[in-house]
Amino acid sequence: MPVLLHWLDSTDDVTCKQELVRALSVPWARDAALGPLVDEFKAIPEPVGPAGQSLRWAIGNALEVLWDDERFFDLLDLARERS
Repeated sequence: MPVLLHWLDSTDDVTCKQELVRALSVPWARDAALGPLVDEFKAIPEPVGPAGQSLRWAIGNALEVLWDDERFFDLLDLARERS
Protein backbone atom coordinates (compact mmCIF):
# COMPACT_ATOMS: atom_id res chain seq x y z
CA MET A 1 0.00 0.00 0.00
CA PRO A 2 2.77 2.55 0.68
CA VAL A 3 3.94 2.15 -2.92
CA LEU A 4 0.44 2.80 -4.28
CA LEU A 5 0.06 5.92 -2.14
CA HIS A 6 3.52 7.14 -3.16
CA TRP A 7 2.66 6.89 -6.85
CA LEU A 8 -0.77 8.43 -6.37
CA ASP A 9 1.00 11.53 -5.08
CA SER A 10 3.86 11.34 -7.59
CA THR A 11 2.19 10.94 -10.96
CA ASP A 12 0.24 13.45 -13.01
CA ASP A 13 -1.11 10.82 -15.42
CA VAL A 14 -4.87 10.70 -14.87
CA THR A 15 -5.23 7.16 -16.22
CA CYS A 16 -2.51 5.94 -13.87
CA LYS A 17 -4.15 7.76 -10.95
CA GLN A 18 -7.48 6.09 -11.73
CA GLU A 19 -5.86 2.66 -11.62
CA LEU A 20 -4.11 3.48 -8.35
CA VAL A 21 -7.39 4.68 -6.84
CA ARG A 22 -9.11 1.45 -7.88
CA ALA A 23 -6.29 -0.58 -6.33
CA LEU A 24 -6.76 1.33 -3.07
CA SER A 25 -10.54 0.76 -3.08
CA VAL A 26 -10.50 -2.11 -0.61
CA PRO A 27 -11.82 -2.00 2.96
CA TRP A 28 -8.50 -2.97 4.52
CA ALA A 29 -6.87 0.16 2.98
CA ARG A 30 -9.20 2.51 4.91
CA ASP A 31 -6.77 3.80 7.54
CA ALA A 32 -3.99 4.64 5.10
CA ALA A 33 -5.89 5.60 1.94
CA LEU A 34 -8.93 7.60 3.01
CA GLY A 35 -7.11 10.85 3.78
CA PRO A 36 -4.95 10.86 0.63
CA LEU A 37 -7.98 10.10 -1.54
CA VAL A 38 -9.96 12.99 -0.04
CA ASP A 39 -6.94 15.23 -0.67
CA GLU A 40 -6.60 13.94 -4.22
CA PHE A 41 -10.27 14.66 -4.91
CA LYS A 42 -9.85 18.23 -3.67
CA ALA A 43 -6.66 18.72 -5.73
CA ILE A 44 -8.30 18.11 -9.11
CA PRO A 45 -8.06 21.51 -10.81
CA GLU A 46 -11.10 23.48 -11.98
CA PRO A 47 -12.58 23.51 -14.51
CA VAL A 48 -12.84 19.75 -14.50
CA GLY A 49 -12.62 18.20 -17.95
CA PRO A 50 -13.61 14.66 -18.91
CA ALA A 51 -10.39 13.16 -17.49
CA GLY A 52 -10.86 14.96 -14.17
CA GLN A 53 -14.50 13.88 -14.02
CA SER A 54 -13.47 10.25 -14.52
CA LEU A 55 -10.88 10.56 -11.78
CA ARG A 56 -13.41 12.17 -9.43
CA TRP A 57 -15.85 9.38 -10.18
CA ALA A 58 -13.23 6.73 -9.37
CA ILE A 59 -12.29 8.51 -6.14
CA GLY A 60 -15.96 8.87 -5.20
CA ASN A 61 -16.44 5.14 -5.61
CA ALA A 62 -13.34 4.49 -3.51
CA LEU A 63 -14.60 6.81 -0.77
CA GLU A 64 -17.85 4.85 -0.64
CA VAL A 65 -15.85 1.67 -0.01
CA LEU A 66 -13.55 3.34 2.52
CA TRP A 67 -16.23 5.33 4.39
CA ASP A 68 -15.36 6.14 7.98
CA ASP A 69 -17.54 8.20 10.31
CA GLU A 70 -14.45 9.89 11.76
CA ARG A 71 -13.97 11.68 8.39
CA PHE A 72 -17.65 12.64 8.11
CA PHE A 73 -17.05 16.38 7.78
CA ASP A 74 -14.37 15.93 5.09
CA LEU A 75 -16.76 13.82 3.07
CA LEU A 76 -19.63 16.24 3.71
CA ASP A 77 -17.50 19.10 2.33
CA LEU A 78 -16.93 17.10 -0.85
CA ALA A 79 -20.63 16.39 -1.21
CA ARG A 80 -21.50 20.07 -0.79
CA GLU A 81 -19.00 21.15 -3.46
CA ARG A 82 -21.13 22.04 -6.49
CA SER A 83 -18.37 21.50 -9.05
